[in-house]
Amino acid sequence: MSPLTPSQDLWRSEGQLENSPEFQENHHREFPVDASVLEEGMTRRTFIKLLGVTAAIAGLSGCSFRKPKQNIFPYVRTPENMVLGKSTYYASAFQLGEEVTGVLVESFEGRPIKVEGNPTHPQSLGFTKSWQQATVGELYDPDRLKTPTLRGQSISREAFEAWINDWSQGDEVGDGEGLVILTEVQASPTFYRVLAQLQKKYPKAKIFRHEPVNEDNIRHGLYAATGKWVRPTYNFENAKTIVGFDADFLGTDWGNVVYTHQFAKRRDPDHKDGMSRLYAFESRYSLTGGRADHRIRLKPSQVEQALIELAKALGLSVPGTTALKSVIPTKVLAAIVEDLRQTQGSSLVVAGPGMSELAHGIVALINENLGNVGRSVRYTAVPFKASFALQSNDEAIQEFAKAIAEPSINTVVFIGGNPLYAAPKSLNLTSKLSKIKNTVHLTLFANETTAQCAWALPRTHVLENWSDLVALDGTQSIVQPLIQPLYDTMNDVEFLGYFLGDTKKGFDAVRETWGITPLNESRWRNWLHNGIIETGDNTTSVSVSGLAGLASTQKAVKSGIEIQLFPDYSIYDGRFANNGWLQELPDPITKLTWDNAALISKSSAKKWSVANHDMIEIAVNGSKVELPVWVVPGQADDTISIPMGYGRTHVGRVGEGTGFEVNALGSAASALWSSGATVRKLGHTYKLATTQEHGSFEGRAIYRQGTLEEYKEKPEFIKEMVEH
Repeated sequence: MSPLTPSQDLWRSEGQLENSPEFQENHHREFPVDASVLEEGMTRRTFIKLLGVTAAIAGLSGCSFRKPKQNIFPYVRTPENMVLGKSTYYASAFQLGEEVTGVLVESFEGRPIKVEGNPTHPQSLGFTKSWQQATVGELYDPDRLKTPTLRGQSISREAFEAWINDWSQGDEVGDGEGLVILTEVQASPTFYRVLAQLQKKYPKAKIFRHEPVNEDNIRHGLYAATGKWVRPTYNFENAKTIVGFDADFLGTDWGNVVYTHQFAKRRDPDHKDGMSRLYAFESRYSLTGGRADHRIRLKPSQVEQALIELAKALGLSVPGTTALKSVIPTKVLAAIVEDLRQTQGSSLVVAGPGMSELAHGIVALINENLGNVGRSVRYTAVPFKASFALQSNDEAIQEFAKAIAEPSINTVVFIGGNPLYAAPKSLNLTSKLSKIKNTVHLTLFANETTAQCAWALPRTHVLENWSDLVALDGTQSIVQPLIQPLYDTMNDVEFLGYFLGDTKKGFDAVRETWGITPLNESRWRNWLHNGIIETGDNTTSVSVSGLAGLASTQKAVKSGIEIQLFPDYSIYDGRFANNGWLQELPDPITKLTWDNAALISKSSAKKWSVANHDMIEIAVNGSKVELPVWVVPGQADDTISIPMGYGRTHVGRVGEGTGFEVNALGSAASALWSSGATVRKLGHTYKLATTQEHGSFEGRAIYRQGTLEEYKEKPEFIKEMVEH
């Protein structure tokens, strides 16, 4: 149980709905009774002291003025020497999965303290996500891995260098037949360049990548439909009619920073081309669904069926799909079709990354038929085409599991990531890894994967790192450090260099990639100043040649309970679980903190005789997970949506004991969706912390609404409305 779980039952949302005396008392207090005393003997003062550890570490590091040894250049012109009391801003770029965002980092007296978006970067436009904001806390986290360790014991870097030197000269290495590498998704040209050198030296080495939250279905669906490795890039400002299918493009989907900016512009009733209209088909109540004009809640398998119905209603052929009972009301379907046809060329159909390859092929077919390509949607070529980079993550982790089971494998190397937590438990990675002679993990924090490796090496934080990144639209950026590494760390390129016998630092490796010499030093300075090497345009023309090869991927619509996993709005896939800032950040829909829960509809709660805080057992695919219940309006019936990333067993002091692990609930076909689940009430409860009761608005109306026609007639009508 989280140390922040309230000891009183006053926060239950039923309290306000019932207008109980306890709620009335709590409502008028600044803090609940006993708010200063936390469970398990921890006082509020002790908790605040723990929060202060991070600030203390930050202060110590700042006092040492650990500025990078190489020259870095501010985004705006300032004196070369530091001015005490005045912040300086430096441009850089961050990567999360395959998404690259340009940022400006504020440095105060040699210490990075704040991250904002770079307004000149097309994948930022001056905005950021909470995850990027929280990287500052991650930098100063005292739980970071500080020195190399061997079987859990701290050891010097020289000891690792001696081991890797012996390893590279040993007879068992040869042409790399015994070497397996598993890396996170990478977007660095320098990383791929150095990795290509390693592949040349060890041609039989096996290389895989794994990212638990990914866009595999998008890319592979479009490849099957177009014959090209592309992904869609949307422009919601150019779309007057938008139809989304399990697409949270304003929430957790990649690109949401830019998409939110575009969408907001077109939601202006006074927009010169008219206000946009959004139809949303979804299972869980998302940020995007909450902003829809028309929202239809369906089970995950029904969402795909709805997309097929729309395609056929538009007169398109979707071969091989099964004829099923309609899930869209006739009048609703007719209205959508009419809107799409009236706004051809300025409409947009989108599908979320959890939708199947077939779904993304259908979406491409619809957008092409409606003339949206080139206006509200364009296709950009995937920037990196190494064979392992194009393999789907689900296939890659399964192939990795097979590879490390081979007797010839003697060395397994992990670059970032945490596959032993995120990968399906049916792969038995822990057992297989225990039989490998040499295991190495380069990581920022010790985690479940680190615990099974002999060597653990501290990874350089992005705010300490020299690197380069290419965004999916082709925009190229230099990653520059704001501070010297606080600990004895190495970045990905330096780590690969050990296997090549190359001691080149990240700074020199990046400059080599881009051909920087003393003759063109001014170019380098300009790149660092602006945060961009070149604004990319990977746009490529595509034609949907057919969907016959995708028909077999249709989700079967079945009766019964379906499970839907999704990245948490706060801690994503679990990589930010030890970040107290993010754990404190309430879920924008449920307002829960420090925990995940089984999100169900009111109808399902009644059917299963459960309420908020009740513990249930969910069984599917031979796995069982216990979770507390949280009832969410707008959730699809017979559907359980669960945030990922919780229940970590090897994590720092902040993330330990928070939430429940649910990765086992994914299916072999999709790590984020399963059908045929069963639910059993366990008979006990688990207290969940929520920051907001049901609609506590101090006597104001919970919401105010009106039509576009009412707004045009009387623009101030919202301000004049009274409670009703």
